[in-house]
Parts: sequence; C-alpha cells; structure tokens
Amino acid sequence: MRQVNGKVIGTVQGVSFRQFAFMHAQELNIRGWVKNAQDGSVEFCAQGEIMAIQKWLKTLQVGPPASEVERIEVKWNPPKEEFTEFSVIH
Repeated sequence: MRQVNGKVIGTVQGVSFRQFAFMHAQELNIRGWVKNAQDGSVEFCAQGEIMAIQKWLKTLQVGPPASEVERIEVKWNPPKEEFTEFSVIH
C-alpha cells in the first residue's frame, strides 16, 4: 500500500475533473479524496497499489475532454491513515 499526495494544475475546475478522478479511482481500487483548491488546482490524496496509482496519475494527466492539464505535482508518502473509499470533497 502506497500513498501519494498532490495537485493537478491547469484548467481543471469547472470541467468535471473531480468526478473524472473519482470514476477512475473506483475502477482501480484507489482510496482517498479529491477536492478543488483555492488556487484553481485540484488537490488529491490517493492510496492503493503502486501500479494502480501510477496508472491513475497517467489518466489524470489526460483529464476529461474540457480540461487542460499543465502538470501534476506529487509527493509519495507512507500511508498516515487508511481510507476505506474514494470521495469527492465539496
């Protein structure tokens, strides 16, 4: 089990990015959360198998059709708490 914290920077708010991240996290059995940040980015915390997280991050790099991802900043950490599901924080 690994954990990654980070943010997606670009045109990622108002384009269903959080729902996109949620849907793909569910498919890959990733737990954690995603939320809009004050600076216009989308922040996330994801836990799961390293290969699943890496695949999820590649999917986020593409994003939903209306998004434009400039970059993703990530920091790998050992899990500090264990999540039981993936959620969208409003």
